[in-house]
Amino acid sequence: MFLSKPRLQGMMLLTRHPSRKEYGDYPILPRAKSEISCLFWIVPPIRRPGGKFKTRVVVVDQYGNEHVSDRFTFQGISSRGTTVPLRETAAPDTER
Repeated sequence: MFLSKPRLQGMMLLTRHPSRKEYGDYPILPRAKSEISCLFWIVPPIRRPGGKFKTRVVVVDQYGNEHVSDRFTFQGISSRGTTVPLRETAAPDTER
């Protein structure tokens, strides 16, 4: 998984356990769907602290096929030290 742009310094991807409400390095079972949580970090920063940016997320499957999402608007982390979980900071972009 990666962002279509900008280039990433790092990424952490967690998948939901098949039967428990916890996330970690769990496999996605054949023919199953899973919730994921993903954290991206970009160095150097491309926006001011707390700023927003729009990009697409690209998921690569086990066969190497790339699946490109609609645009997402990501909310940056505030410089005041407050953080918001990723699931609340990224949402599909409804403005086209």
